[in-house]
Amino acid sequence: MRTLFLAGLSLLAVVAGAVLAWSLLHVVLLVITAVVLGEGLRPAVERPCRRGMPYAASIAAVYLALVAVGLSILALLMQPIAGQAGAVAIALPSYEGAVQANLNQLLAALHLGSQASSQVVNELVGGLNRVALTILEAGGGLVTAISDVVAVLILSVTWLAVRPDLRRWAASLVPDDRRALATEVVDAVGAAFAGYVRGVCVNMVAIGALAWLACWLLGLPVPVLLGIAAGLCELIPLLGPFLGAVPAVALGFAVGPWYPLVAAAAFLVIQQVESNVLTPLVMRRQVGLRPFPLIVSLLVGGSLAGIWGALVAVPVGSAVQVVVLRVVAPAMRARARPGAAAAPDGAGPPS
Repeated sequence: MRTLFLAGLSLLAVVAGAVLAWSLLHVVLLVITAVVLGEGLRPAVERPCRRGMPYAASIAAVYLALVAVGLSILALLMQPIAGQAGAVAIALPSYEGAVQANLNQLLAALHLGSQASSQVVNELVGGLNRVALTILEAGGGLVTAISDVVAVLILSVTWLAVRPDLRRWAASLVPDDRRALATEVVDAVGAAFAGYVRGVCVNMVAIGALAWLACWLLGLPVPVLLGIAAGLCELIPLLGPFLGAVPAVALGFAVGPWYPLVAAAAFLVIQQVESNVLTPLVMRRQVGLRPFPLIVSLLVGGSLAGIWGALVAVPVGSAVQVVVLRVVAPAMRARARPGAAAAPDGAGPPS
């Protein structure tokens, strides 16, 4: 009865914790993102510490450098972004006329009637209106996004500050014979988080540069903005390369009737480079997550919390994989080994 009571109490505690975590899902995602970011910056923080710099000063130096690099990149890109955005705003009426003319020419080449042509044009105009509405809604939520970014930065700083003490405290809760394993698992999870951050940064820079180069060579409008959009979409696993190609393909209608196909082919090449070269060399080597659990993690994270859930699904899935491979699987093998080796009473080997 005591065992049943404790089991039921443990089950109720797990259910209550799950309900509480679901009700505070936004906060949970903020904390997970902050921990992943903190672990990604931890190698940079620990490197000066090995040379004698105090731990707190090293954290401050790394985050000041991070903010300085971000502001420098923003300052370098502000002029071309503002110039190209102004050019788009000025040339928007001509773009609209060019899009309609090229669409009509494309539909005529495909032997579609005027009714189909007007229907496609109406659908495209409706899609542009929906995109504009989405942009306005995103602008309305800019304050929330900025506050979330600030909260993630503050939480990641706090995580790095308390991590050594928290690591020792967590190790003290484990029996002495398992303490080394627990420390090893915690370090492996942190290494997977750090590898994920490095892999995402490398993919964003590489895909953004390739997209800018492709759009510039194709003569598409605003190649800098298209490259930045493609690079930012790399934050979204699996769907990022396809979402980053949408603006370039849409702007292809402003150049020529068949130009969207050319832009789509260029971004398809970029997507193949990412899938077959960048991802195997960067993400799989840094994170070590197998393809099947990777897809399962993305599906679960996306179903629970949308794009943000898919964003944190990969590091969370890598942490679960580390725990399963280094703790759960060895424990199951150790539990099964004595029973498999034991022989029933009186059933010894034949003489």
